[in-house]
Amino acid sequence: MAVYERSYKGYEGDLTPNWARFLVLPRTTFRLVFASKMFLVFLIASLLVPLVMASWVYLSHNLQIVEKAFGIQMDSFAQVNAEVFLAFMGIQIMPMGFILVLMVAPQLVSADLANNALPLYLARPFNRTDYILGKMSVLLILLSAVTWIPHGLVFLLQSYFSGWQWFADNIRIGIGIFVFSWVWILTSALVALALSTLFRNKRVIRLSLFAVYIILSGFGGFLYGALKIPFGLNLSLVITQQRVAEGLFGTQAEIPDVSLLSAWVTIIVFCALSVYILFRKIRAYEEVK
Repeated sequence: MAVYERSYKGYEGDLTPNWARFLVLPRTTFRLVFASKMFLVFLIASLLVPLVMASWVYLSHNLQIVEKAFGIQMDSFAQVNAEVFLAFMGIQIMPMGFILVLMVAPQLVSADLANNALPLYLARPFNRTDYILGKMSVLLILLSAVTWIPHGLVFLLQSYFSGWQWFADNIRIGIGIFVFSWVWILTSALVALALSTLFRNKRVIRLSLFAVYIILSGFGGFLYGALKIPFGLNLSLVITQQRVAEGLFGTQAEIPDVSLLSAWVTIIVFCALSVYILFRKIRAYEEVK
């Protein structure tokens, strides 16, 4: 049949449900992310922290292995408690999780803005919320794979060795692992995406992420230590997230001057500001003056 004899025919296949349309974006983005061998190596290396934690748990219940390996008599092993879980999660999140955000986040939105691709997305039955959820879900999935999922499995491993009573007495640890991981994941994902919409260059986005997490923390410490401003430390996402984690795990606060309430307020403010920037910058057309 000649080309001019062909007539237009509508699509007759199954339509993607409205609630699942945002999943198209992570499906295509993961192909680009996992094409990097460096990223794959780092992703595997980031799982070493929960693996070490799992080894700690196993050896604490099998002291005879340590005694035979090192030829020493051990009456007990370091107790696995909330402080241990929080310490390992802190190592996993900073720097492992933060580096993962630095590697993935800059390319999520900035490339679409630089190439004026947003009109192509939003001209379809695909709104701004779908676009933001689709891009953010890439970070949500990757960060979940290195935070609450492996550490939750370690918690279940400890519960298996210690018994049901330990699980019941320490259920707060399991809840803390899940809630704190999602608090950190959502905050980091929203801040990273917001910065990705403000700047087009990947290096600038990485520097801005470093500034928000590291330089702003140092500036907040200067305001608190040198100028005696009470809420100076609340400028630090690292400190406020740590304070939230201590509250969830029920451990002693290392920086008692930062109240748990003010830490939660700081995180909510960062998230709300990031959401505002996302909906402000992500639009089909941009007015240039």
